Amino acid sequence: MIGAGAPVLFVARDRGEPGRYDAARGEVEVHGAPGSEDLLNFAAVHTLLHAGTVYAVKPDEVPGGGGALAAIFWLPLPRPRK
Repeated sequence: MIGAGAPVLFVARDRGEPGRYDAARGEVEVHGAPGSEDLLNFAAVHTLLHAGTVYAVKPDEVPGGGGALAAIFWLPLPRPRK
């Protein structure tokens, strides 16, 4: 069961997206330059590290039109004050 606030990631199998995540700037650079890593794997690992769920699916089964990945993340709504 997926808990409230737990991220869910759908990643296309057999597909890679080389690049680099710059944590200092909070930016993703997509490229195949030296020092790049697979950004889809990076996203999957970080989803799992944050108690999320990762589904590796066929590329045409990725929600939203068959891209490389799709994610669901939600936060619980605050409770109304009495």
